[in-house]
Amino acid sequence: MQGFKETLQKQFNLSECDWEITEKYFKIEVIKPKQFFVKIGEVANKLGFVKSGVLRSYTYDDEGKEVTLQFFKTGTVVIIPYSFNEGVPVNENIISYEQTELITTTSEEFSELYKKVSLWQHICKGVSEIKNDQLLDRTVQFQTNKAIDRYEEFCKSNPEIVKVVPLTHIASFLGIDIATLSRLRNKR
Repeated sequence: MQGFKETLQKQFNLSECDWEITEKYFKIEVIKPKQFFVKIGEVANKLGFVKSGVLRSYTYDDEGKEVTLQFFKTGTVVIIPYSFNEGVPVNENIISYEQTELITTTSEEFSELYKKVSLWQHICKGVSEIKNDQLLDRTVQFQTNKAIDRYEEFCKSNPEIVKVVPLTHIASFLGIDIATLSRLRNKR
């Protein structure tokens, strides 16, 4: 659980005592390439801290085409909050691209931990703020940046994703038609 512990201690000042309680509620889980973390229609009753690997969240548009919603890379938290917290089915899939190691807990276990270690209230708030900031940044990029600028910024910020994710999925995430993105890349 190295990496996870250090992140919690560095970003949220988790004490050694709180860590000893916390680690009992998490386990290491390995997901094989093309294996689902959660599927459409299931309840996302787990959250995970990505120790290594890359996952993708996607759904389908009204024409049945896949639409990439987000990527999860090393150091990020995989969670679908409305499903995890409320126990309702999800409308997206989360799938791995490569062997992915996660540190996971279930909603039931997390509920117990939340009661035992009060700092988890602060941690959850912090993770929520990070997710909201990412969503806001993405919205601003869609509204203000040209397609090629969005692509170049994505590549610069996410080299580990670019290495393993097909260009079609990156184009979908960036809201760019694959033919347009290919043409823009060729002009560079």
